[in-house]
Amino acid sequence: MKFVTNAPILVKSLIAPLLAVVMIVVIGVVFLSTYLDLQQQRQSQMRISSLRSDLQGALLELSSAHLETLKATNWKQSQVDEKLIDKAIAAARASIDKVQSTLERLGAGTGQGEDEQIATFAKQFAAYRQSADQTLTNVPVDAFLALMYLNDTQAKETAAIQTGRKILADIAAADGAIAGEVDSSLRNTLIAVLATAGLAILLSLGAAVLLGRAISRPTTRLTAAMTRLTEGDTSVAIEGTERRDELGRMASAVQVFKENMIRNVELSRQTARQQEERAARAERLQRLTAGFDDKVRSLLEAVARAAGGMNHTSGRLTDTANAAH
Repeated sequence: MKFVTNAPILVKSLIAPLLAVVMIVVIGVVFLSTYLDLQQQRQSQMRISSLRSDLQGALLELSSAHLETLKATNWKQSQVDEKLIDKAIAAARASIDKVQSTLERLGAGTGQGEDEQIATFAKQFAAYRQSADQTLTNVPVDAFLALMYLNDTQAKETAAIQTGRKILADIAAADGAIAGEVDSSLRNTLIAVLATAGLAILLSLGAAVLLGRAISRPTTRLTAAMTRLTEGDTSVAIEGTERRDELGRMASAVQVFKENMIRNVELSRQTARQQEERAARAERLQRLTAGFDDKVRSLLEAVARAAGGMNHTSGRLTDTANAAH
């Protein structure tokens, strides 16, 4: 808080916008993190969707291969046209090759659990392929032996189909889980963004209010102090002189003005006292001068009277002397 108090007004005015910028950056980081998570989940969904599509196609081809194998075996038993039998055998082998190609494409796998399931399915398919090959090979030459191999082929096809369906069920569950994670991520992101935005607004407004008060209150007090000083009240206390910002410098300047004003008032009082003392001395001197003048005037009057008396006496003596002659 002391740092904020002593910080320049420009720095104070930038605190609220800086808080808003920080919160915007936080929101951007949240969005980026969520975007990356969603991209990863989207890739997982695409991978799972591709795996499901390939596996569904493989199961369809496996069922088609087994169906063509059944047709070829049954047609051989029923002595159907050899061309149809050869066509069914060719179709069965083509479907088996497609399944094999799909499994080779899935060989890289996607997840550890899925790799293990695909490996199990691939082993079961390999066993089926071997049995189906024996069946299809014997269809043209020995229908009875082909029928015996067909029973084993049927069992292996059923096992492979069941494993494939289980993999599809697990994939569907994983897809649903990822979709749930996506919804949860979006919901959590929305909550985080709204919370961060709300916090940003509150912090920015709070900082603006607090910083506004930190500037306006000292300014108001300083203005009031200056008003009282202009009215001649030098008893007012100047607050904030210890601050290191612009308001502190203003308060220090007002304090200097107050001290100068106090000195001027004291000088005025001293001057007034000196003037009063000079006036008193002048008045005393005037009284002394007036008294001296009165005394001199009285003395001069007495001398004049004495001189007049002497003149009168001298005249009488002169008259007497003249009378004696």
